[in-house]
Amino acid sequence: MTRFYCFSTVNTPYEAVALKCAASFGKHGVIVSLRSMPVVGGWMRNCMARAEALRSHWMGECPDDAVCLLDADLECLGDPVALLDFPGDVAVHDSGPDVPNESRYSAGVLAFAPTPEGKCILSRWVDLCAGDKHFGKALREQLYLREAIQEREAQGARVFRLPRTYNMHIDHHKDGDGTVILHHVVSRTLRKVMGGSL
Repeated sequence: MTRFYCFSTVNTPYEAVALKCAASFGKHGVIVSLRSMPVVGGWMRNCMARAEALRSHWMGECPDDAVCLLDADLECLGDPVALLDFPGDVAVHDSGPDVPNESRYSAGVLAFAPTPEGKCILSRWVDLCAGDKHFGKALREQLYLREAIQEREAQGARVFRLPRTYNMHIDHHKDGDGTVILHHVVSRTLRKVMGGSL
């Protein structure tokens, strides 16, 4: 069983965005647990805080289930079966190959299995985000995710690479392209309006 979580910063427009996300998944029989987070700094710091928030809820509520982290600005257009039962320790969209100082794995649709390696990858990601040393660089939560995944994959962790259709960027979406999860990228406007909140 996979538990789905979506985090949004409290008392911000993202709460309404997250409600739409949850409703779209609900149309396909998937319950998304919405959780509010305090604003802890700029946009990227709020993004990175989701790693610890996810781990806390996972260990406190459902440590024997898989968990999936969803961006607030997603829309589910089809049955997300690949996230319900995936053959790996982590399931993630991989845009590979590696490019120095660039993100590779998306944190927008990301699932962890209740295995020692799954929990280790998430904990390592939490630690890297907490020790952030690249202040000011965009998308560094994804750089840390790449580091955490690749460290453990080198030790035998199983990485299930989600199809592109599970995190289809709005700029690349076309009707009838089989998109399962559409990413609307509302941060383009909201992080400016809100002074950098998640």
